[in-house]
Amino acid sequence: MAKGRLGEKLQPMSSIKREFVAVYDYGQGGVWFLIIARSRQEIEGRFSFLKVFEEKPDIVTWEISNEFRQDIDSPNVPMLAKILKEVST
Repeated sequence: MAKGRLGEKLQPMSSIKREFVAVYDYGQGGVWFLIIARSRQEIEGRFSFLKVFEEKPDIVTWEISNEFRQDIDSPNVPMLAKILKEVST
């Protein structure tokens, strides 16, 4: 664990989360998400059906509503769980 000023313990870099934009392309369009995670690889490992972007693509010109804003550690990810169920069958 890294140390800050005066021996202050800091979070390891791998535990710091940030926002990623992701899209599920269903063939005739896409569903866009804002996912809060530690890394792009963490998202792709759990939700392999998503294309994940490090930066917000130019095509995303609107705000992503809270319904599509997901924390990867949240036990309640209804939209992603619904898509995961559909692509798994």
